[in-house]
This record gives sequence, structure tokens and C-alpha cells, in this order.
Amino acid sequence: MNPSARVHGLITFANKPLYDQARIPFPLPPNFQRPKESVAIQVLENVLNKVVFKNYDTVFVNSQVPPHEQSNEKVDLAITYMAETLEIQVLCFIEGKRASERQSYSTNSVEQEALDYCQALLASNESQPFVYAGTLVGVHLRLWVVHQGETDLAPLWGSPFRGSNEDYKDLGDDADGDEIEKAFHQMIAVAPESSIEAKGLRVKPSSGGGAIQLPQVGQPDFPPPSETPRQILPSVRHQDI
Repeated sequence: MNPSARVHGLITFANKPLYDQARIPFPLPPNFQRPKESVAIQVLENVLNKVVFKNYDTVFVNSQVPPHEQSNEKVDLAITYMAETLEIQVLCFIEGKRASERQSYSTNSVEQEALDYCQALLASNESQPFVYAGTLVGVHLRLWVVHQGETDLAPLWGSPFRGSNEDYKDLGDDADGDEIEKAFHQMIAVAPESSIEAKGLRVKPSSGGGAIQLPQVGQPDFPPPSETPRQILPSVRHQDI
């Protein structure tokens, strides 16, 4: 058995014991004993480091990172990358929450926390046009974007509303995992500031179907830097899984 091989979805044999600990019915049945929140965070951190970004030399995933230098708060996970300027930039903040008996409470709570951290970052750096966000409930993930000057999360897939349980995707599901992985790769291709990886065409956006659609790097539909961030962000459409 190869410990780094995937057993299902984005879960490798090495990460499966943690995944099994963190995995919960969704939504929760009555009287369910919840796993610790830290276990789910570890599962996703392992997925990002060992699966999603394992071949990306200049993408980094770290835990307990302040949203900006002057903050005493800590984001559960931060994905950063090296931009063309050779500076480290924030790509995405991810907040996690263990599920509660009231599932809508878990999603609304974690979504508000993620939004608060993203807004704190953007307020501290007005030159950054947007930042991506992730919200994790148990082993279910949803991805978003927050634009400079806007007051809410904009989803990369599914319903336009927050607190929508059915729009969370399971890290261990084959179809959901494929969409999650494509979304993260495309986020690097359309980062707040151009990434070295995308500039060198070492990493290209996934082609074909997917939950989100981004311009292809190096193709005529890729907009020049002068265009607004909204023009280069994903358009949302539904796709049957």
C-alpha cells in the first residue's frame, strides 16, 4: 500500500484515520457526539499540503496565522503564495467549525468568522483587490471570494446565500474532491496578485467542466492587469455531479 495514494476523494491512506475521526453525518442526527474541531482542521491541512498543492513549490499552507501584522487574532488556516514581486501574498483564509446539533448555526457562524478575517486583511491592505475564503464544517468545505469594499462572501459555487448546508462539499467524496481540487488550482491561476507559478505556466487552470470557470492563463480571454478584479474572478454555474 502506498500511504500517499488516494483512497477516496482527496483523502490519502495516510490521512484516512484522521478523516474517519472528523467525519460526521451531515446534517447531524440527534445526540451525536461531535469530534474536536482541531481534527477537521488537521484533515484539511493535510489535504492541502499533501494532495492539492503537493507539486506547487511556492504555495504554503500554515495554521494559526493572524489576518494582518497588527492583529492578535488567528485564522485556522492561511494559504499564501509567492507573487511575481517575490513577496508572499495571502490567497485564502480558511475557518473551521465542528458541527453542532443545529447545523445552520455551524455554517452561519464559521462563514461570519471567515468574512471578518477577510475584511480585516483587506482593510489593512487597500491595494489587495480581493481574497478567497474557505469555510469548513466537519469534513465539508465551501469556497468564497471577498472583494475590496464589499460586505459579504460571494460563493464560488452553488446558492448565492450563506448558511446553505447542501452547498458544502465532502473532502472524501470523489466528485466533490475533484471540484474542490480544481477550484483551488484555479484560485492560484487567478490570484489577487499574479503568482510566479501561473506566470511561468508551470500550473495551468483545469480545463473542461467544474464548479467554477476562470480565464485560461496565456489565452486571449485572460484580461490585462488593468481590468477590475471582478472581471477575472470565477463565474458561477451549476453542474451535475
